[in-house]
Amino acid sequence: MKKFFWGFWLNITMMLVSTCIYAKTIIVGVNKDFNNITSAMNAARPFDTIKVLKGLYFEKNLIISKPIVLLGINKPILDGERKFEVISVKSDHVIISGFIIRNSGISSVVDFAGIKIYESKDVTIENNTILDAFFGIYTQYGFSCTI
Repeated sequence: MKKFFWGFWLNITMMLVSTCIYAKTIIVGVNKDFNNITSAMNAARPFDTIKVLKGLYFEKNLIISKPIVLLGINKPILDGERKFEVISVKSDHVIISGFIIRNSGISSVVDFAGIKIYESKDVTIENNTILDAFFGIYTQYGFSCTI
């Protein structure tokens, strides 16, 4: 029994270490390889870090569908134009930090939010400022999330 237990944890540890070794950092900003967050998200692999440099970004609804770190540098602004949900988290193991998130849409049916977590676990949302949002942070069946 002990052998099975340690073998299980050794396999999990090796998987996490190998994932972290190959994770990369993608930079988003003016005169960078990516000038919008959506294209960086499409290029990212699970557990990559996307660093977003200071600026104003109109991404419509930014959907996070893989485990990533989304890190704002010098408080970039994500603007929902009063029409859209700003960030939709649809993956486990996501970190969102360092943004000003503003102007989400308003709806009585969809419940737009600055950041909405959809049935995901282990999501961390920290060090963000949310302005003029229908719901600031909305978790819909989120589990083990840190806000």
